[in-house]
Amino acid sequence: MNFKCYLFDFDNCLLEIPDTFTHFNKILHDTLAEFKLGKMPSEEQRKQFWFSNENYIDLLSSWGIEDENKFWDVFDLMDFERRKILLNESNLTLYKDVFPVLKTLRKEGKKLAIISNTAENSVRYILKKLNVDNYFHEIFGLGKDKTQDMAKPSPYGIFKVLKKLNCPNNNTKTIFIGDSSADILAAKRANIKSCLIIRDYNEFHKGYLNWEFQPDYIVKSLKEVLDL
Repeated sequence: MNFKCYLFDFDNCLLEIPDTFTHFNKILHDTLAEFKLGKMPSEEQRKQFWFSNENYIDLLSSWGIEDENKFWDVFDLMDFERRKILLNESNLTLYKDVFPVLKTLRKEGKKLAIISNTAENSVRYILKKLNVDNYFHEIFGLGKDKTQDMAKPSPYGIFKVLKKLNCPNNNTKTIFIGDSSADILAAKRANIKSCLIIRDYNEFHKGYLNWEFQPDYIVKSLKEVLDL
């Protein structure tokens, strides 16, 4: 445990979402339906949306959506409501390795934070419901005054959290753990160490060997982070 500050992505890193792509594609489909488009983008086109990073605006525009903020307002609301249902059904849980790792890091006096592209009110709600909110010193999510231009792969959220925690933005004291190319790129842009976590049944890490920016570390369990 050589790092002072440990930053985590939320979805598919700490939070296990069953059948992730089905979850997000259903919400994307229903969100697009609210805009009454002339033609619904194909399933393959909608899947590409999740790997487009900063190019997602071009995709929305090609689908006939010009107001990206309104799009995300609708999407986040639908996503939040769906997550509440999954929580009530006990189908939205933390991965089994999360609690022991967080407990160990806190016991060692490490600073912990979450940087997520999910709406912050949703992240905080879920953390509280799962009794894990007190483990984190800071939480950064989107929504309200935090717009999509602050979303990963932008390093904005990382910089904000590091400043609040008084953590150095260098690659010897701070590490960011996430499951996607957006997470790794955000860490690189913030000049901190990056760690890709490969979770079963999650597609966001697929093709990582071909990513332009490679993670500094790759783990298959959060427990491996304790050895870095």
